[in-house]
Amino acid sequence: IMEHFMSGAPLLADGNADLSAVRNDLEKLALLDKKITLAALEAESISIPDPKAYKYANAVLEGNAQVALDIAYDMFEGNRGAGTVLLSALAGACKNLWELARPGGGRLVGRDQWNERILRPLVSRYGVRGARVAYERAVHGVESIVTGKVGSTVEEHRTLVERISLDLIYSTAKRSRIR
Repeated sequence: IMEHFMSGAPLLADGNADLSAVRNDLEKLALLDKKITLAALEAESISIPDPKAYKYANAVLEGNAQVALDIAYDMFEGNRGAGTVLLSALAGACKNLWELARPGGGRLVGRDQWNERILRPLVSRYGVRGARVAYERAVHGVESIVTGKVGSTVEEHRTLVERISLDLIYSTAKRSRIR
């Protein structure tokens, strides 16, 4: 597999690969005691190459249930890993929102910078606590899928994505009305 890395394999070539995550994925595959192939590594790796996942995450945080669920349903068509991809994108967006909401509200850097213009106006709606709770819910959702806690069928994953999406959208709408 190393010859693929040295040759600039697509997994690493896009510049979005986190080498520690790749190492962790390699270690997980090694525990399965199977031959490690590039295809197996790519399947194990959580990458979000489809911009629809980011649009889904932003739609959830902006409170647009129709857009978020339309994107989610579309991504689940023929994609067993859609739940992990969608909730990973949501967790990333929530992490960035939480970072912006913290006292001093720093700026996003690197590859997260592009989303700041969308997330910055949402800080007042979520606050530090709301952004942290949203992040924790999304991460817990990813964990539930990866560990099999939520089940292994696409329908179970889709239901989890719907539940987390709508919970975040409606709890945020409720908080906004209270203020």
